[in-house]
Amino acid sequence: MLRELRTTQYQFTRPFTIDSSATEQAFDLAPTPLEIVLKNVA
Repeated sequence: MLRELRTTQYQFTRPFTIDSSATEQAFDLAPTPLEIVLKNVA
């Protein structure tokens, strides 16, 4: 497990950004606006 830390350490030292544009385009998806998510959770 410690060996893996060398290759994943960037996740803890830099901002973690995910680009979902390829998935959105391939599956015709769109993210749910935060306001709607918060209404459904509260």
